[in-house]
Amino acid sequence: MVREAGRVGYRNQFEEPELPASKITLSSKPVSPHKSFSNPDFKAKAAHVTDRFQYVDMWLRQSGDDGKAALVYWRQAANFYRANLAVDELAKPLTSYYCILNMVKALLVSKGQNMARIQHGVSGYSIGTKTALSNEIVKFKFSGVLPYLSRFFEEPVSGIDECNLLDLLYNLPHIHRAYCMTIPSRKNKELYIPLKDCGFYRVDGTSECFFRGYLTSGWSIQRTGRKLPAGFEFDPTTEDGVLAVRRKKRFRWEGRSETVKLENLGNYHKKLRRKVYQIHDAPGQWYLKRDAAGGISEGLVEKNPTVIAFAAMHRLSELSRYDPDKLSRHFNNRYGWLLSEFLMRTLDQVLDDLASEITGSEVK
Repeated sequence: MVREAGRVGYRNQFEEPELPASKITLSSKPVSPHKSFSNPDFKAKAAHVTDRFQYVDMWLRQSGDDGKAALVYWRQAANFYRANLAVDELAKPLTSYYCILNMVKALLVSKGQNMARIQHGVSGYSIGTKTALSNEIVKFKFSGVLPYLSRFFEEPVSGIDECNLLDLLYNLPHIHRAYCMTIPSRKNKELYIPLKDCGFYRVDGTSECFFRGYLTSGWSIQRTGRKLPAGFEFDPTTEDGVLAVRRKKRFRWEGRSETVKLENLGNYHKKLRRKVYQIHDAPGQWYLKRDAAGGISEGLVEKNPTVIAFAAMHRLSELSRYDPDKLSRHFNNRYGWLLSEFLMRTLDQVLDDLASEITGSEVK
C-alpha cells in the first residue's frame, strides 16, 4: 500500500512501510513521560493529593537524613506560599521568589547537596531608559543555588550567560499562550507544540522503542512540518490518518531483567525531558519545545523551565525591593497582564514540578 506524498505515511512512495508499534507497559500500566526528570518511578501509581506541600512534607520525614534536613526549607517555602496569597502584585515577586528559592533548596538538600550559606547564584540589572522587559537583564552566575539547580538538570553552567526578561518569559510553557497573546512581535512564533496521548512504543516483533505523541486539534502537517525540533519527525506508522510525532532515537526493551529495561528507559527519558515539558493545569498533555532546527532564531533559552522561572522571578523581586516605582510602570505597560499571569501561575507550576522531582512520584 502506498500513501500520498505529503501526508502522514511513508516518507516517500518508494519506501517499504514501517512496522506498527504498541505501547510498552509496567505492572500492566502503559508507560508515559514522567514529571520527574532525575528519578522517575515508572512503576508506582500516581499520588493524587489535595495539598502538595503536606504530601512532600510527609515524604521527606520518611526518607532519611537528607529528607529530614530538607524539611526546614520545604516548610519555609510553604510559609511563603501562604503569605503570597495575601499581598498585592508589587510585593508578590518577593514572597514568590523566596518560596521558589526554598523549594529549590529543599530539592537539592534532599538529593544530598549542602545549602548552608550558599548564595543565590543570580543577579540582575537594567539597561537603557525605557521601561521594557527587554531592558531587564538577568545574569546567571557560576556558583550558588541557581547554578546548582542547572547542574541538577544536567545543563552546562558557564557563569557568563545573560538573558532579558522578554526572552525568559517566552520560554515558559505554563504562560506561553498568554505571552503570545500579549507580545505582538511573537504572536505567530509559538515555541511549543502540544502533544496528547504520549507514551513509549515498541516496534512490533522487535526490542526497539521510541517516544510518540499525538498532535492536538489545530495542528496539521502544513502547520507543524517545519517546526519540529532536531531529533523529531512525523510518525508514519499511525493509522486512520492520525497525526503523531516521534523521537528518532530509540532504546531497547528486551530480556528478562526489569532492572536493565528501566535503566534503558530512564536514560532515554532523561534526554527526552530536555525537550518535552508539562503544565500542571493541563493534565495529559506535554509540550514539545522547538529550536533552531524548528525555525526559532530569536529568543530561545536552552534551560529547564524551573531554572528560567527562578531567574525571572529573581529579577522581579529585585525590582520589588529596590525600584518598586519601575515595577509599577512594568505592570502599567501593555504587557502588565502577562506579568500578572506569571505571578499568579508560577508558584503552582514550580510546586507541581518539584513535588514530583523530590519524591519521584507522579504527584497530581
